[in-house]
Amino acid sequence: SAVGGSPDSTEDPRDNPGNDAPATLVSSVAFDPEGTGAAGEHDDQAPRAIDGDPNTTWTTERYESRDLGTKSGVGLVLTLAQSVDIERVLITTTGADDWAAEIRVTTGLTADSADSIDDFGQAQAAVSGLGATETVDVGARGDTVVVWVTDLGRGTPPLSLAIAEITIE
Repeated sequence: SAVGGSPDSTEDPRDNPGNDAPATLVSSVAFDPEGTGAAGEHDDQAPRAIDGDPNTTWTTERYESRDLGTKSGVGLVLTLAQSVDIERVLITTTGADDWAAEIRVTTGLTADSADSIDDFGQAQAAVSGLGATETVDVGARGDTVVVWVTDLGRGTPPLSLAIAEITIE
């Protein structure tokens, strides 16, 4: 018997398809393939969206319009430790109001290996009218999740969106 538990306490919880524990995220990378100015979308902040600390954020660049001007969106490419069934994506912002995003799930792609958002396939969810904390139902399997922000929400320009935490279940 394992010390401090039953003999089966060494089972990997990821082997249990009924387990609702969050998936293991290993990286978060900013994705701005349509950018025309300086490279990146606050790339150095991207890991903050999955660091478990709601006081740290990844923030988009600032835009003059909520629809990001000529861009279809900007976002984060999240890589999981392995391919898993993804039921939902939980997103916590710092008070965003009436924003919109797409969630795309695929396998084997990274921000570096993709040239456009379309490389990640069709959106499993396209949601709008979002508030500060949202749960988006996805129902897909993969090891890569893209949170693609398509509308920054209400506010006075210049506008940006700050994501404090993303959890995959």
